[in-house]
Amino acid sequence: MNNVKEIIAIYVDSIEKYHFFRRFHKPAIVCGHELVFFTNRLSVKCSGYRDSTEVHLLKSTRIACHPVSPINSREALDGSLSENEVKRLYEAVTETFEKVFTNKKITTIFIFGGRNTAELSMRRNAEKHAIKTLYFELANLPGKIFVDPQGTNADSSIHSNRSQLEYFQVDSKTWEAWIGDYLRSKSVQLAPPQSIKKRPIHLSYLLDYMGFHVLNIPYENNRSLIRTLRQKLWQRRFQYDSDTYNILKGGFIFFPMQVSNDAQLLFHSEIDNITAIRHCISEANRTGLDLVVKIHPAEEDPREYARVIELRKTHPFFIVDAPSIAIVQHCAKVITINSTVGLEAKLIGKPVDFLGRSVYREMNNKLLKNYIHSFLIDIDYFNYSPISIDSYRSLLMRAECPSSPYDPNQK
Repeated sequence: MNNVKEIIAIYVDSIEKYHFFRRFHKPAIVCGHELVFFTNRLSVKCSGYRDSTEVHLLKSTRIACHPVSPINSREALDGSLSENEVKRLYEAVTETFEKVFTNKKITTIFIFGGRNTAELSMRRNAEKHAIKTLYFELANLPGKIFVDPQGTNADSSIHSNRSQLEYFQVDSKTWEAWIGDYLRSKSVQLAPPQSIKKRPIHLSYLLDYMGFHVLNIPYENNRSLIRTLRQKLWQRRFQYDSDTYNILKGGFIFFPMQVSNDAQLLFHSEIDNITAIRHCISEANRTGLDLVVKIHPAEEDPREYARVIELRKTHPFFIVDAPSIAIVQHCAKVITINSTVGLEAKLIGKPVDFLGRSVYREMNNKLLKNYIHSFLIDIDYFNYSPISIDSYRSLLMRAECPSSPYDPNQK
């Protein structure tokens, strides 16, 4: 321990995120760093034993008086936890972190997302102790991940200061090769990788459930095990009747739905999917164009499907299940809330209306290229290989100067 220069604290709320951050282990050792995990998942704790990784499991706690006001977390807004359950989880993270912090000099915190209850507690710990913080999010672009020192989506540094992207440069050959490969791969992809990884029912669900209800570990969703398994089985078996619509004829408005409890909808938009569809219906009526809607492949709430199907009974629009990029290539216009499909539309020159506070809204072609090739970090979330030392050092350097333009190609 005497030769450890930095200790990096990481909170994970799933075995999938643990496996992702565990890939940082080798480059961390090379750089003289140590990874310390915090979790409320018994499955992660057991994996830590197997991997010889330090994992701190949250313990049940009485609600203390740290929060002075209601906690504005995703779980509080979507109703997956009651107010007392939110506070219980928040305080459990705070108490566990403080106990570790008294014995270890934590210098950096990695947070995936930033709007869940546990993540907000980690953010508070970072602010209280002046600890450098990096926020991670899926970039939804192949081989890349979003990393920012202020937050994700509309909370990020590039949302408040897009001008920093002006400092980066991308040569035309690199861009043309990338966009060509990207469009070809997207044309045959029926579902985004995150929706595929969510579908299986792992034994970790049962192990975590035992931790929540036998060991009284604070959870982030108060659904029963039966309801959780039933919903997972429903998602795997559910098939809705998509409409027969010839997208090749073009001349239509395309609205790609987002996952109904996505933080983008809860925190960075005043409207939900259904309200957005109603807006699109009005726009289609005004312009005389058809409206084409695609349900997000990762949607897990049966009620969201039911609302869309019910709305279609009284309003004319088409539900299709083709690859999003193929729909975008033939549509006249894309209307989205904050979806990455809006980014794809911009990449191929389609007009886009963003109804939410999207980080892509004000980006021109130059800024989009710089964002993809210089701001995003070359790490594939869905891969299993160790993170390269260069990528690891690049993202850590971003935490050093959170208010300055950062070039990830700098070594």
